[in-house]
Amino acid sequence: MTRARKCLMVMASLAIAAGALTGTATAAPPGTTPPVQEKLLTTLDPHKLAAAGARQEFISQAFPPGRTCTTIAASKSHKGGARACTEVKRVDADGRAVAERAAAGACSAQPGYYRADRHSYCLSDARITYTLYDPGSGAVTGVGEISLSSYAEPDAGSGWWNESFTATVTKTEGHVSSLAVNLAASCTNACAMINPDAWGTKVLVLGQSISGHVTYSSSPAGGTVTMVTPQYSLKLYQPGDTPGDWDHNWSLPLKVRCDAELSGYGCVISQVRALLDLPLSQYGTAAATYWYAQAALADRWGAPDSPLTRNKDEAAADRNRNRTCEGGSSIPFYPQDDIKDDSCDEYPFAGTFEGGTDGGLCAEILPKFELGVWKIYYFAGRQPTGNEPCVRGHVPLAENESAGGKYGNFVRAERVLDTEKFTVSLEG
Repeated sequence: MTRARKCLMVMASLAIAAGALTGTATAAPPGTTPPVQEKLLTTLDPHKLAAAGARQEFISQAFPPGRTCTTIAASKSHKGGARACTEVKRVDADGRAVAERAAAGACSAQPGYYRADRHSYCLSDARITYTLYDPGSGAVTGVGEISLSSYAEPDAGSGWWNESFTATVTKTEGHVSSLAVNLAASCTNACAMINPDAWGTKVLVLGQSISGHVTYSSSPAGGTVTMVTPQYSLKLYQPGDTPGDWDHNWSLPLKVRCDAELSGYGCVISQVRALLDLPLSQYGTAAATYWYAQAALADRWGAPDSPLTRNKDEAAADRNRNRTCEGGSSIPFYPQDDIKDDSCDEYPFAGTFEGGTDGGLCAEILPKFELGVWKIYYFAGRQPTGNEPCVRGHVPLAENESAGGKYGNFVRAERVLDTEKFTVSLEG
């Protein structure tokens, strides 16, 4: 995204005007002339716009499977002893009653799956069973089942976050009439638990639920990044039994990335790419410039299959900007009188590893909103072919700066680190 280069543009305009007033031509670099005549190239097609901005907003992972068993010694409740197992079950949700799925809450994942976007993850209706077997015959003598759901929002502005859980007893059969439920969490790497126990141990009967939360805290060293994996231990047993080796343990099948590279601490789900949202309705000519690059140029920079890569080196961004829009370009950028405060806006952005191409190799366009339609113009003799590696647009300075400010805020809010890839959406 270009910075304001208004002074350079004004000086260029004054130089051209001065040449006209004195009757002498203002010299341009060899082989170039100030462009004057504009020709229509294309119009902005909303259908193409939607196709260019397909969003990658979330990922989905199955709840980790597992089965653990142990032998229960003889007691008043189990005269001959028993064998108990916990197991994650895949259960078809289509036929479940609404009450059975109450624990799923607001998580929109399919039952038995985790769902994550950049700033949250949740678990929907994972079914975990506790089964008693006769140690002699192996016959099932009792079954209990819970539905487990969770929700968490790692904080991009701090190093701690809560994960809330709800467990609901969805089945009791035979010798199992109630279930004792205990859930504790831990985490790996530069992470600690402020509150590891969701609710202690609670005894629930059929249809009852219990809710609570755990709290994680991550504080990586300054300038470093850590990948945190939340881990869980579920004790599920019949009251009167002693919880033992059949506890169910699993890890979140996603990682929470916490860093101190940007200001302070912050955490995101970095497996989900950050999305820079620059809707056409808000960012106007700047967004139309980026749209043209995604829809018409071969590289389609910023699309899901052709993401951009952040470069945190500000000196490199200045050099990139100079090569594309300023004195380092083999073809100068000439501000146009019919565009208020005309400025050069480059795409790919100067602050990316894809930016910095010689502006003379870029498609140069003039997006204009006319009679309710965005029209893309070019200069006579310089019609884009679609194979250009970049675009530079004639964009009013205020819109250019607005888009540039959004990019800066985006990097901080989404914690886009150096060399991290991101996509750009222009819909809306």
